[in-house]
Amino acid sequence: MTVQTLSFRESSFVPNNQRFPVLVYKAAPLHGMTFETLFRSNGWGRLWTNGVFDYQHYHSTAHEVLGIQKGNASLLIGGPDGAAITVEEGDCLLLPAGTGHMNLSCSGDFQVIGAYPPGQEADLLTTFASPEHLKTILSLPAPSSDPVLGKTGGVTDLWQGKPLPT
Repeated sequence: MTVQTLSFRESSFVPNNQRFPVLVYKAAPLHGMTFETLFRSNGWGRLWTNGVFDYQHYHSTAHEVLGIQKGNASLLIGGPDGAAITVEEGDCLLLPAGTGHMNLSCSGDFQVIGAYPPGQEADLLTTFASPEHLKTILSLPAPSSDPVLGKTGGVTDLWQGKPLPT
């Protein structure tokens, strides 16, 4: 599995996150588990199952992980000026608070399992961030556990300014 990092500047009304990059996990190591089980085992909760909205939105009060349980999609990450990313079953995206995302197109069976770090609950924003929203985005700490890799690797390294071990 590879973990790719993507960083985005502010894009139209979407602030994105200036502290933490988006993490893209291609072919996450599920070891026969569902994303729901994997996320829970790594301390992430408030799980939901659905797709990704087909309009640009972001969250100011929570980081969000998206596990692609079934199908495939083209997602626009980083706001209107962001990047289209192709995801397929087994991939996972970790979006830091403030990161814009929307579904551009998807297969008919596209299914996402989403979750949040302990103590965080997502709001849903589709307009410019207020000064309070920006303050909240910048104040959210890095989670203590990666939703895919657990206590070491991924967010615990890349959001702490340390490279992944080779």
